[in-house]
Amino acid sequence: MKRPLLLMLCVSVASLASGAAYAQPSPWTVFTKTATPARGAAAITLPRGRTKVPTSGTFLYLNSQPGDYIGGGIEQLYTSMDSTISGSLPQNSDTFSGSVNQDNFTHWWYVNIAAPRGIPLAVGSYEGAVRAPFRPPGTPGLDVYGDGRGCNTLTGRFDVNQLSYTPSGDLLVFDATFEQHCEGAPAALFGRMRIDNTPEPPPLVITTNTTLTSDHQGPVVIGADDITLDCAGHTISGPGQVGIDLTFRTGVTVKRCMITGFSTALFVSQSVGNNTFVGNLASEGGDGFTVDDADRNTFEANRAENNTGRGFFVFSGSANTFVANQAQANEEAGFRVDPGFNNVFTQNSAVDNGAGFALDEGSTGNTFNGNVARANHADGFNAQSSSRNVFTKNTAEANYGNGFQILAGSSGNTLTGNVAKSNSAQGFMVSDANTNVLASNKSLQNTGFGFLVEGSSGNTLQGNEADEDGNGFVIDASKSNRFTANVATAGGAYGFAINASNGNTFLANRAEGNTTGNGFGVGQGSSNNAFTRNVAQGNRDVGFWVDSGSSDNNFSDNTAAQNGIFGFFFDASNGNTHGNLINSNQAQGNGNGFVVNGGSGGNTYTANTARANGNGGFLLLSTDGNTLNANTSLQNAADGFVLAGSSGNTLTGNVANWNGNIGFDVVTGSGSNALRRNQGCTNHFLDALDDRTGTGDVWVGSIFCRSKGI
Repeated sequence: MKRPLLLMLCVSVASLASGAAYAQPSPWTVFTKTATPARGAAAITLPRGRTKVPTSGTFLYLNSQPGDYIGGGIEQLYTSMDSTISGSLPQNSDTFSGSVNQDNFTHWWYVNIAAPRGIPLAVGSYEGAVRAPFRPPGTPGLDVYGDGRGCNTLTGRFDVNQLSYTPSGDLLVFDATFEQHCEGAPAALFGRMRIDNTPEPPPLVITTNTTLTSDHQGPVVIGADDITLDCAGHTISGPGQVGIDLTFRTGVTVKRCMITGFSTALFVSQSVGNNTFVGNLASEGGDGFTVDDADRNTFEANRAENNTGRGFFVFSGSANTFVANQAQANEEAGFRVDPGFNNVFTQNSAVDNGAGFALDEGSTGNTFNGNVARANHADGFNAQSSSRNVFTKNTAEANYGNGFQILAGSSGNTLTGNVAKSNSAQGFMVSDANTNVLASNKSLQNTGFGFLVEGSSGNTLQGNEADEDGNGFVIDASKSNRFTANVATAGGAYGFAINASNGNTFLANRAEGNTTGNGFGVGQGSSNNAFTRNVAQGNRDVGFWVDSGSSDNNFSDNTAAQNGIFGFFFDASNGNTHGNLINSNQAQGNGNGFVVNGGSGGNTYTANTARANGNGGFLLLSTDGNTLNANTSLQNAADGFVLAGSSGNTLTGNVANWNGNIGFDVVTGSGSNALRRNQGCTNHFLDALDDRTGTGDVWVGSIFCRSKGI
């Protein structure tokens, strides 16, 4: 960031302290044009929006109603801080022409406002406007167009609120409000354009300890080290580029200053450090507090409010400390580091800003502890292309985006003990970011997911809680991440959802009481994931669901209890042969225990137990080529083991006892299955049944007390 060029004017500090206000002598006389309303009093009132409309400076504000083609039904604000804005209205001319260019024509707009031909445009209200280039005699004109959209015909009206010139005839200030209807549509594009070419006065230069006794208009420059500026609650007001400028300064204290109306309220640049800023307010300007290539400064109990830019902005600064500051209602981020290194943010708050806390462009080693981001219009906390930052015990609540988001190129960040509550998107999101650690965080009542990991690898999530979110933990297109001892409760469709992801590890996690769905879901071709000692309990539908061609996943020592439909459900999944894939798992008190359905083949089930489920223990339905070894089915309300429409399966050394219907039930065209050394006694109806509607089943070496068809 380049330091703004300022013309310096030294004045007596003594006169300032004594209360004599410094006033810039005006080198010009302002000529203001006035006129009676041209065609009736328009007196346009802009619709209320979410964007704060500036009251000074140069800007274009657009508020487009739903259905308006030109503005696209949204609000937009362009200022001289983020766009190139120009305007032209020669004296005695009938037409004002304005233009906006943002980011090399990423966005661009033109505004033409015209009096009737041959009549100088003046302050006043104009009704009955038509498209400016084609207005007939006696009719005012209006034409607002941009971003590739324009009107063939239009109607509208406008107010010229302010118009002034320098003695040499150059445009000083032009301010107009307009309402435009394109092609006769009822929806309107409202807006306001202001061009303000007023030069700022030379700055006041402070060189000794100073306490203000009155307000001051114009910029202030700190011209010496190791001094204190105490504004004593007085206001330093713009307009101007910088309100208080500390460049190449050290050991300076600035306190109790109310700074308003500047492009940047307080600017610390190329400082060697140890400056302190306490109890200041930056409002109604562009950026609030900016640290530009400056180190070891302290900001405490300052406020940045109602600015069109950022509240607190660190650019290439390091080891700065921010404590108990507040950023509220700023159009961009409340706190932004872009980039910054080893800065510390403690107990700050960001409320109702464009975003809460944002890191970007290689920011490294920063610490965020005990901060609050609430009701911001994007994310609460966001890190992009930033690494090895630490977030501890922060709160993100009711933000319109995510609570915490770690984005592309960010690695090695640590998030511990943070809370994300009632955000409109995800509680915590890791996207295209690797080797980050999320531990002991809590996500509560977020509209989206509690935790989302997408396109990322090598991340560790441990001891986190997701409660009443849209879904608990979602892993999408990610690999080699580790999830340990996390808990998902009372969420939406899934406690844990794994989609198109490979090589992830899930250890000792719990999915409980998800009232609209499932505990764990593995789908969309996910493979080589390992699930060990996880618990799915009390979910509405399924404890563990493996679907959509997922293969080579390993389930060991997991428990599914009291889920509504299935404990374990394998549907259209196959080839799960990575070691003892489904080994020593427990299914108890579910609707069914283990269900293998429709095209799920080549799976191996070993030493699993299905107990006291409401229907069957193990069900193989229209599935082939599975292996069941040494499994136990006990006290299920219906059958212990069922093969229906299934072929080529091998069941060896399994036990079915005290089930409510049949121990081993082979029915509905099942054939070529091998049943060896299985045991069943004390089942209510039969211990084994083969209805022989299929052929080639082999029963060898089994022990059954009561059987039929074998």
